[in-house]
Amino acid sequence: MGEPLEKDSVESDTERGTVDKTRVYANDKPVVEIDAFEQNKNNSDYQEFKTLAALLLAETLALGVLNFPKIASEIGIVPTIIATIGLACLAWVTGYILVDFKVNHPSVMSFADVGQLIGGPILKWVLLTGVLLSGIFISASHTNSGGTALLEMSSNARCSVLLGLCIALLCFIFTIPRKYEHTAYAAFISCFSIVVACLITIIACGVNRDSWGDSNGEVTWKAFNNPGLVGVINSFTEIVFAYGGHAFIFSATAEMKNPNDFKKSLAVVQVVSTAFYITIGVGVYVLVGDANVVSPALSIPSHKVETIAYAIAMISIIVSGIIPVLTGLKQLWLELFRGKPMLTSNSWKANALIYIISTNTILLKSYIDSCKRNNCMVYLWTEWSNLAGGK
Repeated sequence: MGEPLEKDSVESDTERGTVDKTRVYANDKPVVEIDAFEQNKNNSDYQEFKTLAALLLAETLALGVLNFPKIASEIGIVPTIIATIGLACLAWVTGYILVDFKVNHPSVMSFADVGQLIGGPILKWVLLTGVLLSGIFISASHTNSGGTALLEMSSNARCSVLLGLCIALLCFIFTIPRKYEHTAYAAFISCFSIVVACLITIIACGVNRDSWGDSNGEVTWKAFNNPGLVGVINSFTEIVFAYGGHAFIFSATAEMKNPNDFKKSLAVVQVVSTAFYITIGVGVYVLVGDANVVSPALSIPSHKVETIAYAIAMISIIVSGIIPVLTGLKQLWLELFRGKPMLTSNSWKANALIYIISTNTILLKSYIDSCKRNNCMVYLWTEWSNLAGGK
């Protein structure tokens, strides 16, 4: 039985850059936790909360906002506002707890590390697999949405499939850099693009408001509506999906000099996204009414306006589909090379390996995307909904 390892000796090794492991053990018990990237934080190689706020906002303000007018139509304006604010507060609180967990456990770099701390190796791999699958499915959804957008713009299914493949390749290229810094530049543009696209849509709906009325010239909307159990659950899960960026938190705070600053990023994202969701969702729904609201909301105006809006939103569709995959790849990279020089290496071997991992991820994502295009996923979801609704 060896003597417990002193904390001072560990810190001195960290300062010299000789410690790569995230946790030091003595007598099979953790003695002190070490941040795997601590040695890189003595210089400028870390991210500020503004950069990470842009990344989280780019992931949050994505396809989710385009469903909010339809959600308002399904359950009514008042429940939509209450549910959006309530779930935003829940997302804020849970994100705050995750940041505190990271601050109290510096060795935690991913949800896999959380699983290791709480439930051992089994829970670690369960959470890691969940994060990877979630990223792949979300990215596949964005690729599919990009193909749909191109179909709306070109009215050519063959062109849509080919350009959808181009979107998948762009996602592949953007997932190669292992640091969020490189994706952050595109994140700022992504946020701007989806905001502009939604503003174009709501302005176009307002300008042509006379065309949305019924035979009596009235636009009907509801403050409350009861679509049934399945409809309510579906609407609420779509709002939850809109705030589903928490897998990003541990990977993001791992690149910060002071992880506690990420709480500022959370505050910015929750306030901005909630205000935007309510404005677009309720605003578009009130303007066009129940008879004309569709999802995604960019398809509501005329074809010319729709084409312009989709062209601008294409940046957001691509970038926001990259972030979940990049988050999963970073966590997989950490598990594969924990305690090895490759963990923080920028050599050609490290970059080549990222190419291989990214390629396999994109291939799996493309397979899922092709299943969705063949309506396999739609069929399964419809059958589940019928079963839940007792049909």
